[in-house]
Amino acid sequence: MNKSRIMEPAQELASVPDNDTGYAKHYILEDIENELNEKLEDKNMRILKSYSKAEQRELEEAKDNGFLSVIALFCSIKHDDNNCHALYEKYYREDTNGNNQMAKDIIDFYFGDAKFPEQKYYVQLIKGNENSYLTIDPDGILGLGRRLKIGSWKTKFTRDEVVAIDPRLVPFMEEVEE
Repeated sequence: MNKSRIMEPAQELASVPDNDTGYAKHYILEDIENELNEKLEDKNMRILKSYSKAEQRELEEAKDNGFLSVIALFCSIKHDDNNCHALYEKYYREDTNGNNQMAKDIIDFYFGDAKFPEQKYYVQLIKGNENSYLTIDPDGILGLGRRLKIGSWKTKFTRDEVVAIDPRLVPFMEEVEE
C-alpha cells in the first residue's frame, strides 16, 4: 500500500478546524476507511500461481465475457468447447487432487477470493547495459544497477509501481519471466 494514500488524508484531517460541522471530517475518515478496507481485501485474497498465461487468459475471459456460472465453465472445460482448450489440457494433466484444487481455484476466482499474480517488470534504461536497471534500495532511494536482486533491493516492479515512479519509464519495461 502506498503510505501517501493514507497519510495525505490523515494530514488533511488534522488540518480541519475543531469547529467544523463534521462533514469534512466524515468524508476524510471515509476515504481512509475505504483505503484500509481495500488493503485488507487484497491481503485476504489467494494468489493463483500454477496457471500458464494461456490458462489465465482463458479463465479471465470466461469470467468477463462468456460464462455466467462456474458450472457452465466446468462443463465447457470437461468437453473442450467454447475456447477453453488450455484449461481443458490442464484438467486432463492433473490428478484428482489437482482437479479438486483447480475447481476451488476457479470458484474462488469467480467470486473474487483469488487472483492471478501481477505481472512484474524490470526497467532497463539503456539497452545492452547490464548496470542500467531501475533499483530501489532499502531506504526507498531510486538508483541504477543490475537486475539481480541483492538483499532487500527492489528490482522488479508492477506496471502501477512503474507508472507511480514516472510514467515515462513505461517504454523501458521488460517482462519478468517467472
